[in-house]
Amino acid sequence: LLKQLEHPNEHVRSWAVRLLVEDRRPTAAVLAKFRQLAEFEPSGLVRLYLASALQRLPHGERLAIAASLAGHAV
Repeated sequence: LLKQLEHPNEHVRSWAVRLLVEDRRPTAAVLAKFRQLAEFEPSGLVRLYLASALQRLPHGERLAIAASLAGHAV
């Protein structure tokens, strides 16, 4: 699933986000990729799925991802 976060189709990337947090225990590699996506992802759909995933992430990881997501122009 981690590799699917780089898929050209935004729907595949968004579902990968959702499935990677399903068990509420994302790995360090997943969290690092989420931070990268939150900052650079062009797709609003993928960013929406990242925002929805925040509630399933460890508390210490939420702020950095949320801040990057909030930095995108509407």
